Amino acid sequence: MKLSTKDRQKAIMNYLITHEFATVNQLAEMHDVTTETIRKDLTTLEEQKKIDKGHGTVKIANTYYENPFNIKELLHVEEKIKIAEYAIHLISDNQVIYLDASTTSIQLAKMLSISERKNLTVITNSIDIARVLTSSSHQLLVLGGEMRMRSQAIVGAWALQAATSFRADIAFMGCDGFSAKGATNRSYKEIELKQEIVKNARLTYLLADTSKFTQETTFTFVDYETIAGIITNRLPENLGNVPVSVPIIATKERK
Repeated sequence: MKLSTKDRQKAIMNYLITHEFATVNQLAEMHDVTTETIRKDLTTLEEQKKIDKGHGTVKIANTYYENPFNIKELLHVEEKIKIAEYAIHLISDNQVIYLDASTTSIQLAKMLSISERKNLTVITNSIDIARVLTSSSHQLLVLGGEMRMRSQAIVGAWALQAATSFRADIAFMGCDGFSAKGATNRSYKEIELKQEIVKNARLTYLLADTSKFTQETTFTFVDYETIAGIITNRLPENLGNVPVSVPIIATKERK
């Protein structure tokens, strides 16, 4: 049974939220309707400012919308694995490493859990990362505080207080996008903690797949001059707001 126009448009939005973009032909095949019908649906959604249309493609219009954490985990998985594979080679024995509550950091935590690195201290504000590392030989420190359910990140005054008491050799940070000033995040509570970690870390690397380069979200938490580099899955064709002077480490460059 085919969906009504309203239900089909809702289904299109749900698909875009979980997959980020789609083609007109793909949506037509998915709903067993003509491309002309889909184009009419997309015109309606565009008029409602819910989507942006490209040449035969469509994506969510609002880059300030935040997917739930379980959805983020399913997006760009191969790219995140490549980024984590590069990042782990920046880590040496006996270091203090900070992993923030990002889905790319989880991939890095999985690799650390089976790596041959010795005497690491891993600090995180992520319960998911803590679970990954519980069976590893590394010392694990988890910041306490309020759980932000949307991103599964521990935030708030307790976490901030703990962040002032240590200095990481390397902080690995996820981000939602880039502004003209630096890396951005959608949550004010999260950027408070991120800023404190960055301030005390010896080196800060951003972990960002290429889809992040053309997005800009609400709050900037670190400027470009402060970071050691952006680790990404490949050199982006469009740098967006990121200046050409910023070190961009594409994973395929590693040999």
